[in-house]
Amino acid sequence: MSLDARARIVIETVTRAAIADMQKTGAAIKGVGDQTKQQSGVLQRAGQEWKSMLVTIGAATAAFYTVKKGLEATVGAFSEYALRVRDLSKLTGATVEDTSRLIQVANNFRVSQEQLAGAMQMALRTGFNPTIENIAILADKYVATANPINRAKLLTDAFGRSGLQMAKLVERGGDAIRNAAEEANKFGLVLDQRAIRKAEEFQQAANALSDAWMGFKIAIGQEVIPQITDLI
Repeated sequence: MSLDARARIVIETVTRAAIADMQKTGAAIKGVGDQTKQQSGVLQRAGQEWKSMLVTIGAATAAFYTVKKGLEATVGAFSEYALRVRDLSKLTGATVEDTSRLIQVANNFRVSQEQLAGAMQMALRTGFNPTIENIAILADKYVATANPINRAKLLTDAFGRSGLQMAKLVERGGDAIRNAAEEANKFGLVLDQRAIRKAEEFQQAANALSDAWMGFKIAIGQEVIPQITDLI
């Protein structure tokens, strides 16, 4: 059973329990009579029913946010990263594997994903193909060039106005880039298309969970508002 299906079952079950408590509360409130003694007893029962209802809603809320935080800290982190890889892959036309490898290499050299994405966009305009090997070759040329003006020109020719941001990536030479790429492979940081599909499926399930939670709140509101209105 999928995540969204399990989530819907849990939320729908709690919703029914909460609504049942509310209906009991409503019945108790409607039973309030004119005589003081009767009124006191009915209001006491109504208070008990409201307490039961609030406990049910509180349990549902706590469960939802516990699950949500747990997912965001684990699966959510993977999903967010995978979707960024997917988007950058679509932007550059590179494979998912090459893109995730490049992101990890850039991260090792303190180049952010935003800076990398900007440089990849500019590389498409300059005609530079930003594969790991091509960047490694560029890095060797950069290190071998003594003149700082010529060094800057190498970067801007490849990455346009984003070139200077890529200096951190190439300043250690090509072997450092190749080694970082191998480490990404070794530690399982390189994603494939199957991982992207899993991330997309999780995102759909997470959206379904949020929709189910919104439905829960709407259902609760539809029951609570009339009863509160009757008390005002």
